[in-house]
Amino acid sequence: MREIKTDIINTTKQIGYLVDWLILRHASPEPYKPTLYIDLEGVNLCRVGSLSIFTLLIDIDIPTIRVYLIDVHSLDSRASNTAGIKQQTLKDVLQDERIPKVFFDVRNDSDALFTHFGIAARDRKYLAYGECYEDDHEIQKVVKRPG
Repeated sequence: MREIKTDIINTTKQIGYLVDWLILRHASPEPYKPTLYIDLEGVNLCRVGSLSIFTLLIDIDIPTIRVYLIDVHSLDSRASNTAGIKQQTLKDVLQDERIPKVFFDVRNDSDALFTHFGIAARDRKYLAYGECYEDDHEIQKVVKRPG
């Protein structure tokens, strides 16, 4: 069984380090570029609610899976707008079409990201109701439905 390491990101310095690492990892010539698995949690999560936690799982094909819990409640817009050394932000990462992303039940997540932070995620795949979608087109069944 693989180890899962979880980090809580609640400072702009940590956001900058994370963004720099993501940019470096996806700019490298290595053939394996990790997919970002994303889920958002909040109170009445949508355009009128609030976003509290941005969960980011990154599997870089080593024994340890990394999970980052970004405290959006505390960081507010600094979570998406803080630049690292490369002058890139989490917003830039989410909008980069070269970086694959999978959202878990994207409907409210996408609405909240765009309304609160102006983020329109690109190259995204959705996992919802046991099926996988890519930009509103069903691409494969991922969980067999009962019945």
